[in-house]
Amino acid sequence: MPSKASHLISSSNSTADALRVVGQNNDIGLRETLQEIGIAGAVISYTSATLAMKHGYLVGFDQLRMDPVRTGNLLSYASLIWQNRSEDFNADALADKAVFTGENAIEASRALLACHSELSLRFGYFAVVQVPGIGGATLRALLFRTRDDGPFTAEIQRNFKLTLPLITHIAETEMQTAAESRHMERLETLLDRVSLAIFMLDGQGKPHYCNAAARAMLLDKTMMRLSPEGTVRGATLATTRSLQEAIKAAVASGEDRTEIAVRLEGPDGWLLGFVVTASHSLDGSRSAMLLVNLQRSGDASGAMLEALGLLRSEQRFLTQFLEAKSLSEAAQRSGLSDETAKTYLKRIRAKLGVHRQMELARLIYGLIPPLRADEKIAKSAN
Repeated sequence: MPSKASHLISSSNSTADALRVVGQNNDIGLRETLQEIGIAGAVISYTSATLAMKHGYLVGFDQLRMDPVRTGNLLSYASLIWQNRSEDFNADALADKAVFTGENAIEASRALLACHSELSLRFGYFAVVQVPGIGGATLRALLFRTRDDGPFTAEIQRNFKLTLPLITHIAETEMQTAAESRHMERLETLLDRVSLAIFMLDGQGKPHYCNAAARAMLLDKTMMRLSPEGTVRGATLATTRSLQEAIKAAVASGEDRTEIAVRLEGPDGWLLGFVVTASHSLDGSRSAMLLVNLQRSGDASGAMLEALGLLRSEQRFLTQFLEAKSLSEAAQRSGLSDETAKTYLKRIRAKLGVHRQMELARLIYGLIPPLRADEKIAKSAN
């Protein structure tokens, strides 16, 4: 049974970091490796030069796994010792308070003194390791042995140094994974802000990514839904068939620029979706991307219309005009006479450089940012 005693240290030595440490239990076999060379516990920190990140592990501190405060104290304790010892491998007895000498004795808080006392009860000896890596990387470690194990020896020091390439490789690999994960999280957060529904689908039509707008469509089930097999379906049999054919055609296409329009029917009208070929996945297969524009109104933001030179009164009239069936209805809604409404419309067209009603509508609809409705409401409120 693999041990679960190595805990990920995310960045520095604060209690907030400790919360992330105890929230993960990332066993990579370090406990067994260190125990084989006579090390009962360790705090290891590795700072990458290429990724500008810090990564590390608590090894052999199972009792701290659910206590972020004590974990934070241990991280602060190790950091303080690393700051005041420059030797690449300094071993000593873990006598009570002996570790806090000189300047770091002043910095040692009650919590750190309590942490030291707790460590002294469990361990008898410690070693401070600081090893500069390639290109500015740094590995720091605080190693512990029990009183029964005895002091650190030259052989233990040699054996620990033999493990450094393994620790470095593991840390760099996990930091790269963490960086990619954060990048994906930021990307997904951005994609969740748009009202454009984005579906990433395999050749069978099963989604392996949906943004917030796409998830809302599937939950609403009026235009699209998931089948019991997990594939996307339309509201009608004809829509489902068209959608499936478009997805298969996009995935099978050898052209990366394939675009297939699909009309998505629903009880409240229809929406236009575009199925495009996505790039190759990790297993070499192609994916399809379905894009659905959910915008239904001409609610362009006042800031955009103002930037185009429209006065507030002209903006209000334009909104009524685009929603009304005629110029007279727009005038009535705006509380204007027909002649005044004609003057407003003439000025608006002149400012926007359009001459026909369709051109005006197309321009305004093109100004609508593809943000979710709640985002646009928040922006207008500000």
